[in-house]
Amino acid sequence: MFSIANECATIMKTSKRSITDLKCGTAVQNARAAGLEQVQAGQLIEAQLDLVLGNDITSPVAIKEMDKMKVQGVFDKDKIALVPDHFVPNKDIKSAEHCKCVREFARRNEITNYFEVGEMGIEHALLPEKGLTVAGDVIIGADS
Repeated sequence: MFSIANECATIMKTSKRSITDLKCGTAVQNARAAGLEQVQAGQLIEAQLDLVLGNDITSPVAIKEMDKMKVQGVFDKDKIALVPDHFVPNKDIKSAEHCKCVREFARRNEITNYFEVGEMGIEHALLPEKGLTVAGDVIIGADS
């Protein structure tokens, strides 16, 4: 994190940007993860991710798409966190099916960071609480 702060300070000094320009830190992190010198707003990049987050609403959609593409396995079972925190406890059959889909995917792929009922909380708070994320990490996830 210290090096990112230094890079941001250098960028802001040379470009006369305000210290309140919070995009600077994100731009530096994303450029580093993509192996690029810099990135611009709106630019699509391919980046090395520190963590991929899924929940019981968005993960079933991704899992079904992976199944359609006949994808076998995951890129790194230790860099995925699955947190069923929207429909747990299940309110109806459909929400139970969503959670079952995520649970079975986690078991099938031996996902290290799958959080079952009673082991989890709100996904956005859980990841840093469990030490899965630190400042400067590049994380992708979808929420409802």
